[in-house]
Amino acid sequence: MTDETTKHFLHRLEGFSDIVIGFSLAQLGATLVIPERTMDLVEHPGWLLGFLFAFAVVCSMWYFHHRLFSRFFVPKTWPVILNFVWLAVVVLLVYATELYVRSFGDIVATRMYYCAYTLAYGILGVQYFIAGTKASRRASIYMFLWTAPFLICLLATLFLAPDVVNAITGLAFAGTAIAFVFVARRFPRESTTQTL
Repeated sequence: MTDETTKHFLHRLEGFSDIVIGFSLAQLGATLVIPERTMDLVEHPGWLLGFLFAFAVVCSMWYFHHRLFSRFFVPKTWPVILNFVWLAVVVLLVYATELYVRSFGDIVATRMYYCAYTLAYGILGVQYFIAGTKASRRASIYMFLWTAPFLICLLATLFLAPDVVNAITGLAFAGTAIAFVFVARRFPRESTTQTL
């Protein structure tokens, strides 16, 4: 492909990806139910927490995807296929997040939630890794780092008792936050400003 054709293809692929992510937000809005009494919205505010949480999930996924496309995406067969798989995962992630929030404590919803997040971060990690630059490898490490607690939690829900899962969840995310600080110091972000 020529440079112009590649740019056009990337623009179209990113546009399609934005549409799918936008559809995920529309799906989120469409699930809001109008109650018989509007006072129910105030008396039971869990719906708002669930909506805001799922909205934040989609926004964060859009940001990571945008960053990938603006700096690192490699327009070859496997990255394109992974992009389509990732988009399907994001749509499922919105659904899984809503299930998780609305039926908190349900083991199937919890597993779906952790599995979707594991796949979303893991696929992004692979995409960043494929780019092969120093900056993309750094981003890849961060994606894999945040894949880890979701994978640990998923495995915990599959093999451990529910009371142990809660402890594992807390430890997994606390450990990841600590590891994130160390990794950020080990691989500092490259300065984007140039000295004169």
